[in-house]
Amino acid sequence: MSQNTAKEECVKNFKYIFRNDLFLGKVAFVTGGGTGIGFTIAEVLMRHGCDTVIASRRLDKLQESAATLRAATGRRCLPIQMDVRDKHGGVIVNITATLQVRGQVYQLHAGAAKAAIGGKALRKEYVDNIPIQRVGTREDIANTVVYVCSDAAQLLTGSTVIADGGSWLTNENNLSGIRHIVELYSKM
Repeated sequence: MSQNTAKEECVKNFKYIFRNDLFLGKVAFVTGGGTGIGFTIAEVLMRHGCDTVIASRRLDKLQESAATLRAATGRRCLPIQMDVRDKHGGVIVNITATLQVRGQVYQLHAGAAKAAIGGKALRKEYVDNIPIQRVGTREDIANTVVYVCSDAAQLLTGSTVIADGGSWLTNENNLSGIRHIVELYSKM
């Protein structure tokens, strides 16, 4: 498994959907906060006044990401190296694919969704079936986390929030449709 060595970048031209002081005085513990979606979640929480602790196994990556996050947001960010599979308390938000909703032939959608971000042929095919007519971004997921952690979501307990623009409702889940997507993907 290759390790991500590219430096994470913060959201350019960040647009606030919620008040920028929504989480002032709060601290978020973001596992996997050094890279990918976890990094963007930490950033967006910090942009809303939250201080963060980011945790994963690679201390060098965490330290680099924490410095980037502090510089971009002016908030505190503490990197901690640890095995994030241990349980912790507080508001817990788990990020996962929608395989449990209706299953996927060969579980291809996870790979197809990632390919849709970069592949033009697959992107059009995939995006045309999404009700919002675009693929979600890391920032979209981070804003969903902000909502779920805010007081506006007090009635959500033990709930699953599917944040995929309606893709799980409309995209094909049949073998011939999946084969077509695989063919497109393999030509990229």
